[in-house]
Amino acid sequence: MRIRQACLSGRAHFPFSPNIYILDIFILIMVKYNYKKITFPPLTPKEIEDKLKETQEEMKVVLKWKKENEAKKPKDKRALSWKTREANKIQKRIDSVNGMLMYWKLRVEGKSHFYASIELNEYWAKLNGTQEEVSED
Repeated sequence: MRIRQACLSGRAHFPFSPNIYILDIFILIMVKYNYKKITFPPLTPKEIEDKLKETQEEMKVVLKWKKENEAKKPKDKRALSWKTREANKIQKRIDSVNGMLMYWKLRVEGKSHFYASIELNEYWAKLNGTQEEVSED
C-alpha cells in the first residue's frame, strides 16, 4: 500500500511503479464488473483417450479420402488442376490430424496442455518453414 501511494504521488522511482498502477486499475475493473474466473474442469484420462480414438478414426477417414482422390483419373487440364488443388487440401488435412494425434498422444502420456500445445506449435512451424533456429550462447 505504501509503495503504491509513493508511486502515485511521484515520490518513488522504482522500475516497477507503473506496473503496480496498471495492476490496481485491472483489479478495480475486475471488482466493478464482478469478474468470475472461467473454469473448466480438467479432462479425465478416459476423456483424453476418447479424444485420441476420435482423432485416429478421423485419420482413417482422411486417408480414405486421399485414396479416393488418387484413384480418379483426370480427363483434361481443368480436371488435373482440380485434382492438384484437392491433393493440397488433403495434405493440409493430414498434417492437421497428425498434429492433433501428436497432441493427444502427449496428453495420454501425462504431459500438460501447455507442453502439448508448445509441441503442436513447433510442429506447425516446422511444416510452414517458419521455425527459427535458436542458438545457445
